[in-house]
Amino acid sequence: AAEEKAYMDAAIAFLKSGNNEAGINVFSTFGEFYLAGYGEGAAPLEAWAAENPIFVISQAFVDGESAGDDYLASVSSKTYDGKSANGDITDVLDKTLKQVGIAGEIAPKDVPVPTWLAAYTGSDAHWKTANDCEAAAEGDTYYQKLDSDAYQTDYANSRLEAAGADHGISQVKVTGSADVSAAELSAWMAQYTRYDTTFAYSNAIAQRLDYTSARVAAQKQAKAGQVQKTLSDGTQILAQEDVAIDGHGTVQVGVIAFSDNSGDGLWDPREYIAYVPDGFEGKELPVLVLYPGNSQTDSIFMDSTLWWQVADKEGIVLAFVCETYSASPSSVSHADSDKFYNSLMAVLEETIDGTYADLDFTRIYGSGQSAGSMATQGFVRTNPEFYAAAASTSGLAVPDGTSQLPEGAGGAMPDFVITGQSDLDNLMPDLWGSEMANEWITYLFDVNNMPDAQIGTADDEHEFINDRTKVYTWENSDGVPMVKYGYTLLRAHNCSPYEMPILWDFMEHFSFEKAEDGTITRYYSASAFERDDAVILK
Repeated sequence: AAEEKAYMDAAIAFLKSGNNEAGINVFSTFGEFYLAGYGEGAAPLEAWAAENPIFVISQAFVDGESAGDDYLASVSSKTYDGKSANGDITDVLDKTLKQVGIAGEIAPKDVPVPTWLAAYTGSDAHWKTANDCEAAAEGDTYYQKLDSDAYQTDYANSRLEAAGADHGISQVKVTGSADVSAAELSAWMAQYTRYDTTFAYSNAIAQRLDYTSARVAAQKQAKAGQVQKTLSDGTQILAQEDVAIDGHGTVQVGVIAFSDNSGDGLWDPREYIAYVPDGFEGKELPVLVLYPGNSQTDSIFMDSTLWWQVADKEGIVLAFVCETYSASPSSVSHADSDKFYNSLMAVLEETIDGTYADLDFTRIYGSGQSAGSMATQGFVRTNPEFYAAAASTSGLAVPDGTSQLPEGAGGAMPDFVITGQSDLDNLMPDLWGSEMANEWITYLFDVNNMPDAQIGTADDEHEFINDRTKVYTWENSDGVPMVKYGYTLLRAHNCSPYEMPILWDFMEHFSFEKAEDGTITRYYSASAFERDDAVILK
C-alpha cells in the first residue's frame, strides 16, 4: 500500500479533475466515490480510503489482505482543521465543536464509511472503530451504534432514532467468502450517498432512494429525440418514466424541452425529477420547486438534501430542476429558470395532478442552494406569483436598478435564507455587514409591512435549532413571522440536511391566490392549514 500511494493519489486526482491530457474537462465524478478493491489491489485502495474517508460513499474489499490496522492508523490520524474551500474558521473551531456537541477535532480515523470485507483480513478493527460499531454482530454485520457521536452520521441517525430504529445508518459487513458478484456489491453500496467534499465537519452520509431504473429508461427514450406529448403551454415531453419505491413513494424522471440554450435553433432536452410520497390519499398536497446549486444536477440534489424524507413525513410533492450544459462538456448551470418553472407547472398540472396525487396549487413553494437559491430569491422579487413563500440556502439575488418589477411585485412575500458559518464572502453570517444581504432584507421589510425599528436588531434575538442553525425571525405589524435569516454552524457553502426541515417549518404556513388581473392575495395559517385559521396578509 505504501509503495502504491503515489499512484493512488495521482489516479484519484485525475478522476476528481475530469480533465484529459490536454487539460480539457470531459467528465465529472462530483468528487465522491464508491470503492471496490480486489486481491492485491485492495490494500492500496483501502489505504487511500482510510486517509480520505469524506470522499468515499461506501466501499467493499474482496479476497485479500489489508496493510493492517497500524498502517491505516498512520495515514488517518492527522486532524481536520477549520479550513474549507470557502473559508477558514480555525480560530473558532474548538469553540464551535463544543457548541454543537463534538468533543474536539476529528481525524479521518473518526469518520464512518460503510464497509464490506469479503474474505478480506487485517483491517476489520479499524473500520469497526471508525464506524463506531456495536461490539457484537447481527449475523455477518456490525451495525453502528444509534447514539454514535460521529458527526457525519448524526443527522441520519437522529431520523432513524425518531423512526424507532435499533442501530445507526453505517455498518461493517464481514463475510468469509470471496464469492460475491459485482451486482451484489453495487446494490449494497448504492443504498448510501454522501455529500460535501469541501469540509469534513459538514460532510454527511445518508440513505438514498434507488430510482436508477427510471432515470436510465427516461434518458434512453429521450435519446431518440421524439416528442411523446406536447403540453398546453408548448412544453415538449421527450420521456417520462416512473419507479415506485416501497415504503416511500413514486419517483418520476422526465426529459422535457421548452427553450433553445445552445443556439442551434432546436429546443434542448432538460431533465427533471418529481417525487410523490405515499400515504396521503384524500389530501391535496403542496408543491416544492427546487433549484440545485451551480454544477449540480437534479439527482445530486434529490439525494444530498434529503428533501424526500421531509416529503415522506409532511406530504409534499417535490419537483427538482436540472441544469443544462454550459462552458464545458461536463459543466452544468442554470438557464431559462423562469421557463423551467412554467414548464414544471404544466407537467404537474397536466400529467401528475389527479393521477399520482391531488395537488394544491395555492401552496407552491420555492427553494434551492447557491445559484439555485439565487434563482429562487430572484423570483421573490421579479416573479412573486411563483411562490406562496420561499426558503433557500446560500444565495441571494438583487435585481439591478434598471429592472422593472412586474405587476404584483412589492406585495407581501414570506422569505427565509440560511447560510453557512464558513460560506462565501458575501454570505458570511454578518447580515448587517453585507451590502447584498442588507438590500435583500430591507426590501423584504418594506413589502412585508415590517416595523423599521427591527432593522439591525438581530444580534441577540435568535433561536438555535438542533444546536446548529441559528435563526433570526422578524414579524410584520400583525405579529406574523414573515422574514427569517439563519446560519448553520460547521457548514461551508454546500447546504446541510439539517436545514431542510427548518425551511419547511417556515414555508408550510403560507398560501396564495392569483386573480385573473394578476393580483396576489397571501394567507398565513398558524396551524399550517390543519385548521381553518388562515388570515390575509396585508
